[in-house]
Amino acid sequence: MKRTMYRHYTGNTSEETNVIWLSLYRFDTQNWEVVGTIPGSTEEVTRSFVLSGNGISAYISEEGDIQIRVYNSASKEFIRYTDCVSVTTVANSQSQQKVYTPTTFVEEYGSSEGQIEKLDHIDGQSMKFYSDNNRKSAVQFEFDTDIDIDTIGEVTFVVALKSKNGANTQNLSLKNVSTGKFAVVKTASSSDNYEMIRFTLDSLREIEQYIDANGKLTLRIYNSASSSVGDFTREIDFVQMSITYGRFTRFEVAQLSDVHELIGSENFKAIISEINSNIRPAFSIITGDISDHGTPAQYELYLQDKQLFDGQVYTTPGNHDVRWWNANGKRTFTNQVGPLYQSFTYGGVHFVLLDTTVNFELDGKIGKAQLQWLKSDLDSIPADMPVILFGHHPFKINNNVTARHELLSATKDSNVIAFMNGHVHYYGNVVEDGVPINYITYIKDNPNQDFVTIEFSENYYYIYKRKATDHSKELWLSGRMNNTRKLRMTITNITARDNTVDVAVQIENAPDGVKSVQARIDNYGPYTQLIKNEGGIWSGSIDTGLYTPELVAGTHFVGVEAFDNENKKWTEYKDYSTPSDNPTIKWVFETGDSIQSSATINEANVYVGSNDGNLYCIDRDTGSQKWCIQTGDFVISKPAITSEGNIVFGSGDEFVYCASADDGNIIWNTKLGGSVLSDPLTSEGRVFIGCGDGKIYCLNSASGEIVWEYQTDGLMRQRPILENGILYAFVRDTYIWYAIDASTGQLIWRGNANTDESLFVCGDVRPVIANGKLWCIDAQNTRPAYLSLDTGELAWTSTLEKVSSRGMTTNGSTVFYSSNSGRQITAFDAETNQVVWQKDLRYDNKDRDLQEMQIDSALVYNGNSLIHVAERGRITALNPDNGEILWCIDAAGYPERVFWSTPEATDGLVIATGIDGKVYAVEYTH
Repeated sequence: MKRTMYRHYTGNTSEETNVIWLSLYRFDTQNWEVVGTIPGSTEEVTRSFVLSGNGISAYISEEGDIQIRVYNSASKEFIRYTDCVSVTTVANSQSQQKVYTPTTFVEEYGSSEGQIEKLDHIDGQSMKFYSDNNRKSAVQFEFDTDIDIDTIGEVTFVVALKSKNGANTQNLSLKNVSTGKFAVVKTASSSDNYEMIRFTLDSLREIEQYIDANGKLTLRIYNSASSSVGDFTREIDFVQMSITYGRFTRFEVAQLSDVHELIGSENFKAIISEINSNIRPAFSIITGDISDHGTPAQYELYLQDKQLFDGQVYTTPGNHDVRWWNANGKRTFTNQVGPLYQSFTYGGVHFVLLDTTVNFELDGKIGKAQLQWLKSDLDSIPADMPVILFGHHPFKINNNVTARHELLSATKDSNVIAFMNGHVHYYGNVVEDGVPINYITYIKDNPNQDFVTIEFSENYYYIYKRKATDHSKELWLSGRMNNTRKLRMTITNITARDNTVDVAVQIENAPDGVKSVQARIDNYGPYTQLIKNEGGIWSGSIDTGLYTPELVAGTHFVGVEAFDNENKKWTEYKDYSTPSDNPTIKWVFETGDSIQSSATINEANVYVGSNDGNLYCIDRDTGSQKWCIQTGDFVISKPAITSEGNIVFGSGDEFVYCASADDGNIIWNTKLGGSVLSDPLTSEGRVFIGCGDGKIYCLNSASGEIVWEYQTDGLMRQRPILENGILYAFVRDTYIWYAIDASTGQLIWRGNANTDESLFVCGDVRPVIANGKLWCIDAQNTRPAYLSLDTGELAWTSTLEKVSSRGMTTNGSTVFYSSNSGRQITAFDAETNQVVWQKDLRYDNKDRDLQEMQIDSALVYNGNSLIHVAERGRITALNPDNGEILWCIDAAGYPERVFWSTPEATDGLVIATGIDGKVYAVEYTH
């Protein structure tokens, strides 16, 4: 691109001085370079300098900034009076430009002489405008344009004029075609000397206010004078309007969210009608929760309603679409709706539709594989192309800042202008790392029938709140199409000592300066302000003694927040560790995507599946990979060891696999009628496993042949239990509880949980038998309960509340439940049903403590300890007799929300698997 840079300076000094050096900052060498000198004179001096050629780019930062330095000296004190310092850069671009001169003018106040045709160039043949008896002068110039308004990028006015020194400020205004009133867009002081006044409008939303249906635009120039100044004359030698256009054509898209079929069908159809009739966008994007609970009827109705759109529709999944009646996991969405994530470019904007969901979960996460795809996708487009992201979760619940940061880190080198979401059912937005995160409200049973449209123009985008009920349109948010002004920083040092953590941060780039920097640990506790030292490093010491709850040994992370002079927040995170003698983090193994599979341990190895489609065999002692088996889809199934000593597991690709535990060679694979996301149970040559077709299968563990199958209404996801020849299974349907003859597959009894289409997730736990009772969770009230083994009758329900779907465990005589998001543990005597002990893991018994919160991680008893795993990385061992904490360790740091699956534990070893794609081995001694 060819550029020319014009630099102008006007000023004088109180005393004669040495020459004034005008310098520009070179961003390539990080030095100032003198580009012109000006006499240091008491008389006002004006100088202009011109640079051209490719070398100009050295003086322009990546963000488009230019820095000017004015320096001079003298033998005595002086004052430098600077009236004007300006830089104008002219470049060839893809835009076209058309120049207009006024076609007519109207004298509003005063009189005139001269010809309007002479205003097309500077030649000294000016028009003169004389003030009236009230010392006012106003003239309106009219311009006729012939350019499609949707293609306009900028409108620039240039006026060369002079007016009597001492007269009031000159106001340059444009006529608003809707109101008929003039709006001041530029002011200039009055001077006896000619001045060139320039101003540019780059907002199409503003520009279109001033252009009428016939392409006419009116510029008004007005000023007045006091009686002491008297009558005056304004001389105008040049008036020009130029329009750049053709690089971008305005277009609009619609965003809808949280339909929740069947409930939202009527609202959905009303919004579709509004879009078809009154908006007609380029396309529409629906950001998830298309169904209320993912039932077949809800999916079917969504597809029917979606056909009513006249234009293209894109859909991203929401948690309601993959959490409940989705026995085949995300395959239900991909088979019926479309891809989980995708991207495309339209009209010069790159649209990225993300999958923020996690199978069977409420909260969101973008997995490693998708983040890697996103980086590759953005690498394939020009770095300056505007990118807008769409996804269901804004990562707002439970202060999920690290999930947000993972996404923004993956896109930091791209021109991301916004991240659009739904999920929370209300309007809101935050700005983090320079990216606006905007979440819109819901459709479901919303009487307003809300949605938004996003209008894209060359320099700005505009987000409008819309209501189908009254056809209203209200501007909500706007932003620039160029969002590349980014602060960049690195945490260069973290040193932990005693109760102090020293932190050092280097800020490499801060186009809008740095106002303050603060840091804290693990996203809680008080902030510590960092101070900038002479070397430009921001540093400080965090007093960990102030943290409640206190930090425990293990892995933590420091979060740094920098605020620029525009008060925008920029973040960075980094892990550090503090030593622990017992327990210790033995090793960490990383897979290619999130892990929802629990691990299985034998004498030599750890076996675990990953959402990257692989089953991994990891050396138990060293944490190194021995082998892996690649399947065609997620491996959420927890592996099991067969009677023959082999490994058996399921995959989302609808196969059950059996492989040698030693070398991973596949012995057999059996295709079933749906995705196999279930944890199998093996016993005496048989494999019992659930499937996405709603069936429970019994397979021959040596051959893989199907022995029998039993049809349920949902998915048996968790491992069943076998007792006296009867298979007790908990299924994700409204009945939940099943007893099946393990030899024949005949139903012995089916319980009646009598639940709705959401609370059946209380059946997504492993059955527990203790003291002849089948312990469960009562789906009517999410309380601990047990069933009769003989009849399936609900025999007893506890008064303990908020147990939800986090699984229980037993040591044979005591049954352990977690409640209140997993932060409180209650031990029940299996014989008397009485509470033996209770342990509240929250600091000060307050819910604001999130450190012990669980996400679908069951308690585990390993023969001597009760193991509790919290989602933020903390692993705690408790004495099963009294609830006393034996030890705890923070196994994972950043990202902070990691453990969403049940751990596996043997004597001396705990294996926890994370949605960060890692397997954590924690070793301990009694």
